[in-house]
Amino acid sequence: MILIPPAMYYSRMPSQPIDVLKWEHELILSRLDDLLSRASEAPCVKTFMIRSQTGRLLKLQELHQEAEERFLFPLMSEVDESLISSLRVEHASLFRSSDVIQSTATTHEIKELVPVLMSLKDELKKHFEKEESKIFENAQIILTPAKSDILKIKFATRNLAII
Repeated sequence: MILIPPAMYYSRMPSQPIDVLKWEHELILSRLDDLLSRASEAPCVKTFMIRSQTGRLLKLQELHQEAEERFLFPLMSEVDESLISSLRVEHASLFRSSDVIQSTATTHEIKELVPVLMSLKDELKKHFEKEESKIFENAQIILTPAKSDILKIKFATRNLAII
């Protein structure tokens, strides 16, 4: 797994808020693929590293979802409140999945983590596709430059040092 130091993270981050969220989707899935690859072949000596990477991945996912919930969804609720509600339910489900993954990573053999991570990957892919096709496309249209600037500032205040 290639860990991107925070300075490099910011240098590669797109400037537009919606593009940042899309980029984070790609980053989360890429890190999940790396983690799956390592967990599938992991001997005991890699156990600590895999557990650590799992924690960082889940924290990145949590920060990403929090940005959507706190910053983007309130701006988008006027467009389709039922869609926003369904995405919030999916986020709650993803948070519960994260708890299961963290517990599995901490208390079980690493090989038992692989099917749980595969399930998360499938769930995330469906969720990301829904967000990108239904929310992000509309956001690109309805976000005024002023609202976009507000999102940029709010995104910049997130603590992404863990990733």
